[in-house]
Amino acid sequence: MNKWISLSLSVIMVFLLTACGSAPMRDPGIFYYKRIETDYGSTDSVIAPETRELSGIRDDIGELLNSYFQGPNDDTLESPFPRNTTVVKCVTVDNTLLLTLSQEFGELSGVDLTIACGCLTRTIIELTSIQRINFQVEDGLLNGSPSISMSKKNLQLVDDSLERLVTNITVYYSDANRRYLVGKDIAINLANEVDVIDCLINQLSNPPKDSELLSPLPDGTKLLDSTIENKVCKINFSSEFDSKVWRNAEAQRLTLMCVVNTLTQLDQIDHVEFYSEGNLLTQYRSLHIPGPMSWDERAIGPVRTGLNEFDASLYLANGSDDYLVCVPTRIRQTAGISKAEMILQELITYKAANGFASPIPPDTKINSVCEVNGICQIDLSSEFIAVPARVPQAIHSIIASITSLEDINEVVITVDGSVPSGELAPYFEYKALDPGWIL
Repeated sequence: MNKWISLSLSVIMVFLLTACGSAPMRDPGIFYYKRIETDYGSTDSVIAPETRELSGIRDDIGELLNSYFQGPNDDTLESPFPRNTTVVKCVTVDNTLLLTLSQEFGELSGVDLTIACGCLTRTIIELTSIQRINFQVEDGLLNGSPSISMSKKNLQLVDDSLERLVTNITVYYSDANRRYLVGKDIAINLANEVDVIDCLINQLSNPPKDSELLSPLPDGTKLLDSTIENKVCKINFSSEFDSKVWRNAEAQRLTLMCVVNTLTQLDQIDHVEFYSEGNLLTQYRSLHIPGPMSWDERAIGPVRTGLNEFDASLYLANGSDDYLVCVPTRIRQTAGISKAEMILQELITYKAANGFASPIPPDTKINSVCEVNGICQIDLSSEFIAVPARVPQAIHSIIASITSLEDINEVVITVDGSVPSGELAPYFEYKALDPGWIL
């Protein structure tokens, strides 16, 4: 008898559990996530919907977002956002959601960034009255821009026997002073990588007419051909690229970096190698090109004064022990630390990239920085002179970088409180900028 009771109870429990599992949702809604495997031939080959229970949260955008960022339940889908991405702030203004996400979100770029924004944009637009989302990252940039604005039409698939993903890519132009790159988003078709590169280079030659942005490419430059191998894009320009180079080294750097930062947003490109009329460029007028170049966010502006950034000029080595090149750099001011000390910190910690490097030993420590009547007195640790051959250029780098500040005319450098003796002593007599140090 007890066995029959136990069996009956088991059957009842299974029935109840089955009934509960199949119960209809009281308030279903759709969340969109990225497909783990692209489903070619479907209406949405890159993203897919997942039905979720929205009871109690449908009218609360904050709760909707929190639920969305928990990720999908379907094992064929994945969140397009980096792990641990969270909502920092969300505000609705005139049917636009102003959304600030945590710094993890800033790790995305190119197509990955577009897909992430597209998934969330489509989710929120279909569930609420929101018509557009303005994405920002906490204390950071998105593809070099302060924000990205998206609506549902920004991510769409067109099926014409080939799946064509239309997305936004940032094209990097020169600012009016040719110091920084400034990004502008354009819609582009990613179906054919050769067509994409041709389109992007054409955009670089034709900056928006309603802006102060300039084309970083020399006049008359044409793209002859391009190939991609092992994620290195070999890009071959006409002779104008090499013969009509800007005289200013800062502008020359922007010419190279506008191409590099624009093309490396594509998933299939990590580095760019430059050619002119089929000849590999290892020198670009004043600049040394040590090899294939990679993305560098430090080339991107504008200077965000609203975030206490200031425009600094770092004078760095570029393939020569004798000359320096000016590299404009955005530095965020920290309370209680002078601009001169922050420039010095930036020089010491500068990570070498694309042929630019600081001549100052990276383990150098700052003992003190003092400014009096236009003179900046700097005392450094003994690591500064550990490699005597590098000392002259390191001194030149510090003097040139710090005297670029309007209120500083001279720099006095000591090591552990005194001027080194011997063969290094004469180099510490330099206090003001010598233009002969600069390319």
